[in-house]
Amino acid sequence: LVWPIEISETGLEAHQINKLSLTFATNKGKGVAEFTLISPSGQAVILVGPYCTTGDCIEPQIPGTTYMPVFYSCSSGYDKWDNNDYIPAGEEVNVTPYGATSSPNEIYLEALLGHQVEYVSCFEEFTGQMDGTWMIYSRKQETANGSVDYVGACLMPGDCPQEYYVTRIWTATDDCGNIATASTTINVIDTTPPVITCPPDITVTTNSGEDQADVTIVNPTAVDNCTSVNSFSGVRSDSLALTDPYPVGVTTIAWTAMDDCGNVSDTCIQLITVQHGCIELELYVYLEGALADKGGTGTYGNEMRTSLNDLRILPGQVSGDQYFGIYYSPPGQPYDSIPWNYTGNEGDFYDSG
Repeated sequence: LVWPIEISETGLEAHQINKLSLTFATNKGKGVAEFTLISPSGQAVILVGPYCTTGDCIEPQIPGTTYMPVFYSCSSGYDKWDNNDYIPAGEEVNVTPYGATSSPNEIYLEALLGHQVEYVSCFEEFTGQMDGTWMIYSRKQETANGSVDYVGACLMPGDCPQEYYVTRIWTATDDCGNIATASTTINVIDTTPPVITCPPDITVTTNSGEDQADVTIVNPTAVDNCTSVNSFSGVRSDSLALTDPYPVGVTTIAWTAMDDCGNVSDTCIQLITVQHGCIELELYVYLEGALADKGGTGTYGNEMRTSLNDLRILPGQVSGDQYFGIYYSPPGQPYDSIPWNYTGNEGDFYDSG
């Protein structure tokens, strides 16, 4: 049996099928049915198949058991329809075509089309124009008892899941039974981009002695008016891959989101800051040029100098001597403060404790 579907005024290519909803009923099991979609150019894709002869796929069903597959492109990621698999009845099931490239019904299709049939596996493989007469071809397995009834089909052209065309056929009849028809095509499109939210900024510290750090990057989030699935693109300011190490300093990532219809969001910026880790230093300071108080009080009366005065090193914040292993300089006292409470003899090293 053949059911025509007229598509007009879309200007699309045949492969630009949004989805195809098919409804059929059987009292013998879905395994006795095969349904094929034929494009205006004569190419064919098997939607429902294969025939099977044993198992649950041919078990008698309650009369009128209905299957409602909704077929999408193979790139959608849905499982393909297979009569041998369990597929629930009475509810819509998102699938891709069975897609076999040969069929026991090939000779019947060739007789119908008047030429050798060209099978394709997916909607994406159709060539030619969308506009024209599409056909749903169905044939029941010859050796199976029972019936398979076509209920209906709806083919929606469009570039993405939320876009589609609806053609309304209007008929006017006068009192004498004269009939005139006209059609109206409604094109539903999505031009609204997603709204993106960047991940939080990240600050990390390098390992000691290193100038870069590994950073775990996570995708942003986005909301869209038509789809919950978005793809994300992140571009680093240094043009490296997001998974490459990040150098010391600030690197920006410019994020965008794209929905199924190709609408791109505004750009949001994430900052990745990499800081040097703490470096442990040992500084050796030699006190020189100090004079003992001639009054015998045990304190210096003149300012003491260090070998690191130009760097304004604070006595008491540096320690250790590579030659003597002792500590000196009063703790917490600026190098230009006097007197220093030195209790040793002139020329001795001072151990601040």
